[in-house]
Amino acid sequence: MKLIESSEHNVIDIIKYILPDYAVKIMDAKHNLFKWKGLDLVKDPMTLTIYMQLIQNIKPKTIIELGTGHGGSTLFFRDMCKALDLKTKILTFDCESVDEFPGVKFFKHDLNNLDTLKFDKCVSPMLVFEDCHVNMLGIAEKFSEVLNENDYLVIEDTIDPEKYRIFNSIDWKALGFVRDDYYCDFWGRNNSWNYDSILRKV
Repeated sequence: MKLIESSEHNVIDIIKYILPDYAVKIMDAKHNLFKWKGLDLVKDPMTLTIYMQLIQNIKPKTIIELGTGHGGSTLFFRDMCKALDLKTKILTFDCESVDEFPGVKFFKHDLNNLDTLKFDKCVSPMLVFEDCHVNMLGIAEKFSEVLNENDYLVIEDTIDPEKYRIFNSIDWKALGFVRDDYYCDFWGRNNSWNYDSILRKV
């Protein structure tokens, strides 16, 4: 059984209906909306506050980011954990090299191939963020085995209809994930870029 029974949602139209001015900004200029320490962050305001609440609530010992980009979100996660006096281990993966950041372990890796990645030393509570936009099914299957009960997997940017279609084609329940209604609907029904895709391991 799929997490979402119907994939007939026109996500963009729904968001435009709820917040028309906001929708125009996040879809037409999302890559220029916000930076963290001079680096592109590429997160909408709702998602940023949801992540801040999520980190406060679960106090992760491990954060895994799949898709580093320029590193803005990596530093954001690191700084949020530091502000909360958390000793969080932060691992970030990307197919392109980026600058090394203090307090972060970077791995250059093609995320289309997960067979060689080992996470046996990662400690729960864990937060995993998929922002690489490749191999979603492989990532889902990999972290279904890695994550423990009440760890989180976030598939980012499912506001995009094509990515949402791929997301919705995966049998998340069979892999042991459920939609976390509290975070998905924190600012109203699916009012962030992560449409239905903040998932808790059960």
